[in-house]
Amino acid sequence: MTEPRPLQPFAPKRRSLASVARYAGLSLRNALGGPPLASFALPNLHMKVTVQARSLFARQLAKYRGYEQTNANWVLKEYGAAQAGLFVDVGANFGWYSLLLARCLRPGGTVVAIEPEPANLALLQRNLSDNSLQGQVAVLACGVGEHAATAQLSLIDPSNPGAHSLRTQAGSYGVVSIRIERLDELLRPYPGRIALLKMDIEGYEADAMLGAPDTLARTDALLMEFSPSYLRGCGRTPELLAQVLGSAGFAPHVLRPHGLQATSWEALLAQDRAQPPGAQWQTDLVLKRVS
Repeated sequence: MTEPRPLQPFAPKRRSLASVARYAGLSLRNALGGPPLASFALPNLHMKVTVQARSLFARQLAKYRGYEQTNANWVLKEYGAAQAGLFVDVGANFGWYSLLLARCLRPGGTVVAIEPEPANLALLQRNLSDNSLQGQVAVLACGVGEHAATAQLSLIDPSNPGAHSLRTQAGSYGVVSIRIERLDELLRPYPGRIALLKMDIEGYEADAMLGAPDTLARTDALLMEFSPSYLRGCGRTPELLAQVLGSAGFAPHVLRPHGLQATSWEALLAQDRAQPPGAQWQTDLVLKRVS
C-alpha cells in the first residue's frame, strides 16, 4: 500500500509582488466577465479547490494560496497524522475543512459534512469529486438545530457565501427554505468517538448544541467561531452557549497563529460585556474536553 504524501502547512499571509499579481489577475478575469467559478491548486495538500470567482474565498486563495491559515494549520498539525477517526464539519460551505480533514484521514476514517445551502452544497460536492474524496466524506444536505423543522436561511452577502445565516438581517439579497435536523439524529448512523467537531453557522451554534447532547458527550474537541452579536441575532445569548458547552465538559482556548491560548468562559463573557454598544467582535475557539 502506498504511503500517503506528507501534508505541509500553509505559509503565513504576507503581501508580496507575487500575491499582488495573482490578485490583479483574478480581478482582471472577473472584470472581463470570466467564468463564475475559479479553481486554485493547493500543492501543500496535493489537491485543488473551486469557489465562486467573485467571493472573498477566491480573493484569499488567489493572494495567499490558502484560507483561514491559522485554523487550517492547527487542523493539519493536530490531525495530520491521524490513523482513523470520525470528524464532523457543520456549516461545511464549499468544503474547506471537509477537504482538510479528509486529507488527514487514514483508512477507516470518515468525515460527515453538513451544508444546507444549494450553491455551497454543489461546490462542496464538486470539490470532493475533483479530489477523489467522495468515499471518505458523507454529505448531509440540511442545517442543524434544537428541533427538526423547516427554516428560512438568509443570504446576507453575495461576496461571502459563508455569511448565510438563520438570523434575520436587513439587506439580505434572498432567502432559501432549508430543513433543520437535530445533530444527534443526523449522526446516529456514525457511531464512535468524534475526534473533532467543527462548527461555523453564523450565530445558530447555541441552537445546534441544544440539539446535540449525545453528540457532545462523544466529542473530544470542537473548533468553532464565537460571535456574541450573531448569537443574539438568532435569539440566544453567549451565556447560554457557554453554559451548554461548559456543562458538557469543554474548556475554551483562543486559536492564535502560534498555537492555543487557554482562556475561560468567564473571561470571554467579560470581554463581550466590555464591547461598545453595537460592536461585532468574534474569535475562533478550540474547545477541549476537560471532564
